[in-house]
Amino acid sequence: MSPPDTPLRILIGSRAPFFAGAEQSCARLAAGLARHKHQVVVVLGKRGEAYDHMTTAGIDCRVIPLPTTSKWGWWSYHNARRRLCDLIESFQPDVVHANDLPSLQMLADAASRFGLPRICHHRFAYTGQAIRWYLKFGAEQHIFVSQNLMQQMHQRSPELAAAPGAAIHNAMPTPPLPDEDDRFAARRALGLPENRRLVVFTGQVIERKGVADLLHAWSQLDADLRRSAALAVVGDDLRDEGQYRQRMQQLADQLNIDVHFPGFRRDIPRWMAAAELVVLPSHEEPLGLTVMEAMAHGRVAIGSCVGGIPEMIQHGQTGLLVEPGNPAQLASAITQALNEPAAAQWAAQARRNFEEHFSIDGQVRNVVELYRRHIAPESVRRVA
Repeated sequence: MSPPDTPLRILIGSRAPFFAGAEQSCARLAAGLARHKHQVVVVLGKRGEAYDHMTTAGIDCRVIPLPTTSKWGWWSYHNARRRLCDLIESFQPDVVHANDLPSLQMLADAASRFGLPRICHHRFAYTGQAIRWYLKFGAEQHIFVSQNLMQQMHQRSPELAAAPGAAIHNAMPTPPLPDEDDRFAARRALGLPENRRLVVFTGQVIERKGVADLLHAWSQLDADLRRSAALAVVGDDLRDEGQYRQRMQQLADQLNIDVHFPGFRRDIPRWMAAAELVVLPSHEEPLGLTVMEAMAHGRVAIGSCVGGIPEMIQHGQTGLLVEPGNPAQLASAITQALNEPAAAQWAAQARRNFEEHFSIDGQVRNVVELYRRHIAPESVRRVA
């Protein structure tokens, strides 16, 4: 194990060009590591939203394709691996960290040529066949964003179950706690009605996020409740240029409900400040960044009882849990939460839970401890 106070050089790799939950978590971890005096370089597979956001935040990013092996694309893989090896040789990292399983293959291949420890972050439950494929070059340590995801992945892959693994929740910086004045100021800034309670979904507008269930649930609310509240679906279908979001807008029209679809936004904290209630009705969810953001802003959340969401929402204490794919139960939970006399106490407890379990500093400490387990003291490169 490397000395506990020695700053490390860390190379993080992520394939995705857009800036969804996994990439946001990558940016937060990279910034947290840098704040703790470690030197970080992030390799991105493409130039896009993730690159723009991270470089604007002052993170050192390099664009190198991160394809997987293929007999048809062997030459492009070879060229990209050479560029990655050149970066490793010049940067001399102590550890290489794949931000998710699909990003691992080339990173693990290149890092093995230098004898570097390889860390793989797991953020989604892949099939056993996919796990074997992406892990073909191996990794020394695996990190899962929730206990639930770790259990799922271990059940699907005996090789993964036998390897060193740990569950470390995603984290985010602790924002100022918005008060009622902030709530109304945020609604004004967003052009939203100040006299209606705002219910918010944030995230990718894709099928597994349960947006259709939310719209059907909203259509089943009492008419008076719908008149006193407003629903906003904040996000977009990043993979298919908004196609699924457009389908959800059409569904809202068919259901004859008034729903605000502002698309992809960078100002999620403002939406959280404006909200009364946050809803994440996912069918699958390794952790649930939306719930974490709600907790951080002291907002009551409703989430599906899937994946890592129950590791964040305490049912009847900080929010409510519902079965996935059940709009009637979701409608009942929305009604209960909006009429809950103890809603302020639920929100305050959610914020306390966030501060205790989901801080960036805590995540950085846990991740760095795992790094050091695999780094020999004599191999640590001194950070200038």
